[in-house]
Amino acid sequence: MRRPLSAPVDAETRAWRTTTAVRVFVLALATGQVLASARPAGDALGLLSMALLVGAACVADLPSARLKAPWPAPLEGLAVALTVGLAAAAPLAVLLALPGTVAGVRRGSRAAVLASAGAVLGALLGGLATGTPAWDAGAVWLVVGLGAGLLGAALAAGQRTAAEDAQPHLAARHLLGQLRELVEHDRVDLDVERRAEAILALASSLLGVDRGAVLVARDGALQTRAERGAPLRGAAALAGAAVAGAAAVAAPDAVALPLLAGDGAYGAVVLPVSRAVPARDLAALTEALALPALRLDTALLVDRARSGASGAERRRLARDLHDGLAQRVVALGYLADELVEDGEGPARETAVLLRDEVDGLVLELRRAVHDLRGEETGGLGPALESRLAETLAGPGSPRLDLRLTESGPRLDPAEEDDVLRVAVEAVGNARRHARAGVVRVRLERTGRDLLVEIADDGDGGARPRGGHYGLHTMRERAERLGGSLTVDSPAGGGTRVMLTRRAADPDRAVPGNAREVAAR
Repeated sequence: MRRPLSAPVDAETRAWRTTTAVRVFVLALATGQVLASARPAGDALGLLSMALLVGAACVADLPSARLKAPWPAPLEGLAVALTVGLAAAAPLAVLLALPGTVAGVRRGSRAAVLASAGAVLGALLGGLATGTPAWDAGAVWLVVGLGAGLLGAALAAGQRTAAEDAQPHLAARHLLGQLRELVEHDRVDLDVERRAEAILALASSLLGVDRGAVLVARDGALQTRAERGAPLRGAAALAGAAVAGAAAVAAPDAVALPLLAGDGAYGAVVLPVSRAVPARDLAALTEALALPALRLDTALLVDRARSGASGAERRRLARDLHDGLAQRVVALGYLADELVEDGEGPARETAVLLRDEVDGLVLELRRAVHDLRGEETGGLGPALESRLAETLAGPGSPRLDLRLTESGPRLDPAEEDDVLRVAVEAVGNARRHARAGVVRVRLERTGRDLLVEIADDGDGGARPRGGHYGLHTMRERAERLGGSLTVDSPAGGGTRVMLTRRAADPDRAVPGNAREVAAR
């Protein structure tokens, strides 16, 4: 059964509920005494006046309408005592304890003293007006109210401090619970790419164009999250101006519409134009994107929170691998070295194979720790060059022929990581299983469009094997990127792995500054 999404009750609301309950209880007690008195009809008017006064005090004390000034407490004490005094009804005297008690619980000891002082003044004025001594029945209740108020203030202060300490955690728990429930029941779509594509589709249809890009600010730079058609010249500069000014920016051949959230802009939609767009129309377009921009901003916030949590977990796993499993494997390597030195014949050959496998396992563990710590900062191309060089290090490794062509904004770190892992797994397979002489790797990237090809001249015949999940994991990463993975591996003809993603026009050429790394 679905639980309703409700906000956590804060300390102010709990205090209001407590003081309202106190007011109602004391009023009920006074009602009972009036009904049991000798002249209930004569005291009924005073009781009705007190009921109206108590109701007004409860409404005025609501958290949403609470007055921060110190005068409401003595004013309530004055009004209650004056009403009791003018009614000259002994059964209503218990209400004199109400102002001091409520003020202490709600506002602290200072308010309790002020409220009691106001009650004393009201009792004196009421006694003077009616000629009835003010202290006949009310003095005891005034003292009781002051004492109860001071005690309530002390208890409430401790509870208020604990509540203030717990409030940030309760609020975070409530928000995360809401988010989980919304996502689990498909009430919101928090996929960043789909939200960005929806914004681009809406803006393009409103302006009647078929090209454009959505750029989002992150870590001091603008990243392309959605793109249609050929890249727009100067899109990043135009989007940066829209983000900085939180307003639409127009150029002779393009406009940038800000994506607003809160008091500023976090990104922009850049669209081509063939004529000048009036400022009024730009403002209308920005307004039309307000709700989709809010949805994208929410998805980005969730994605960053998820990345932060994932990063902490990855660092923990890296420490565990480095301090635990990696050390044990190194110790196993030392044992293999001893077996190689002491062994003879077939036993020594087996020990050599075992040592080689341990060396490879140590290398893979080091790469895993490196991956988990997320230490690649130079972009996809340099990271790929470094990682493949590590993978093919050591005697007997095939030569590497690496060609890199990149242009446009960097991919997200998570996407770069997936691309790296696919390439490293494919090259590692060529090294371990294919007996290849050369591994050729080609990377072509324009913005979010991507092509990664890994080809070797080895034995071919690559197929999924029981207990081995490399190919399966590579396909999963390709799907997560929104691309596809193809493996062509005829027996005796080498293996060719291709990772492709076309986020924009598939007919567009792939420009950029090509860089060829010398074969190793």
